[in-house]
Amino acid sequence: MDEMDEQQTKAWDFFLATHLRYEDSPLNWSAMFEFLKEHALDFDRDSLHLAYSTLCDTLELIPLVTETVPVEPPPAPAQPPAPIPTAPDPRAPQMFRNGRAIPYTPARSLVNV
Repeated sequence: MDEMDEQQTKAWDFFLATHLRYEDSPLNWSAMFEFLKEHALDFDRDSLHLAYSTLCDTLELIPLVTETVPVEPPPAPAQPPAPIPTAPDPRAPQMFRNGRAIPYTPARSLVNV
């Protein structure tokens, strides 16, 4: 890899950036380079991708993450949340005295008093 020109270096950098599972090790490098040499391919983006696709079963690759990390539920609040105020029923009778609401109680029967 010491004798690569600028275009080959860019191709290699692009390959590493787009093939995230590829582990840059001497064994992988020699397998990729031997594939390119064996098939008389240029050292460019397409050839590197072809070599990777063909050799991906034999290359040392970074394993895919299959485990999921359990997420802990957030801690319970120390005090219960404040109740959400509700609007009064617009059909219910409302009474006011001097601009203030007064409690409404239904009329009492005078028959049994």
